[in-house]
This record gives sequence, structure tokens and C-alpha cells, in this order.
Amino acid sequence: TGCTNNLVQGSSFETSTDMTYWTVLTNEPGGSIFRVDNPYAICGSQYGYIRATDPSHNPAYLVTVYQNIVATAGTTYSLSVNAGTHDPTQDQLIKLEFYDAANNLLSGGQSVQVDTDVDIAPATLGTYNLTATAPMGTAFVRVTASTQGIYTTENTALKFDCFCLTATAATTCSSS
Repeated sequence: TGCTNNLVQGSSFETSTDMTYWTVLTNEPGGSIFRVDNPYAICGSQYGYIRATDPSHNPAYLVTVYQNIVATAGTTYSLSVNAGTHDPTQDQLIKLEFYDAANNLLSGGQSVQVDTDVDIAPATLGTYNLTATAPMGTAFVRVTASTQGIYTTENTALKFDCFCLTATAATTCSSS
């Protein structure tokens, strides 16, 4: 599916370059996995996924991938993404957040829990939509996919594809 005026780069994970647009963060001492695969692809032939890698530790590990996009206060941002998991009981989120120039999280963002189980028919990624208006002081909008849970096998794997972020500028009134 296409996305006109998409602000996200590397949104469908089709090339190795697409991966370089994303930043990965984790608290997992064994590291994390951010890769591509193809069984659940929606846009093109591949999708991205993240997960923790070390089942020998018991804490709930967090793995996040995000992309920052320059943003303007007062502009409304709409995010659509396809996502799914093998275990909807894990804490797996898609987020649309706003930050100031000092990298402080501002109010007004949104998040949604990914509850589409790719192991249940029709065995595909679900569609998630978020819309929010950038508050005063916004320097950038961050689109995020994150998974947190106790790793056993593939249960913390969060799969995602077709990130589409569009902007609608605020309307201004002019007096005549």
C-alpha cells in the first residue's frame, strides 16, 4: 500500500539502507535483534521486527526502535502502521510522541497496544492508527515500536511494516 507524503524514511524495510534510518535502544545485556523477515510483509516483500535475545535473564527487557522527524507545533500528525506479535500479553506498543529541542518528552502524544496475534488466522499484521497535534515547543515527532516482556522464544518479537506518517498544517485565519 502506498503512502503519499510519508515523513518516515525506510518505512517498509525493503533494503539494508532502510534499517539505517532507525535507532535501536535496549536494556537487555545480551543485546537485541532488529532484523527483517518476510512471512508477514504488507508493503513489499519484507517487514521489520525487534525482540530481546537472552532467555537466561528474568527481568522484563525493553527493546525499542524509533525515528525522529522534524515537526512543527500546531501541526497534526497521523501515523498508520501494520504490526503484530506472537504473544499479545507482552507489552508491545506503537507510539507517536513529541519532543522539544532538548529531547524532553512533551504532552499530547499517543500510543496503542499491539494485540494482533500473527499465529491466529488470518495470520497477518493488524493496522494501527494514531493522530495527535504537536504542542507548543515541539522540535520533532518520534514514531516508535517497542516490546517489553520476559523473553522465552519469539514471544517478545514485535513485527511492523508500512509506517506512514503524514502532516496536516494548522489552518490560520486571516482578517480582511
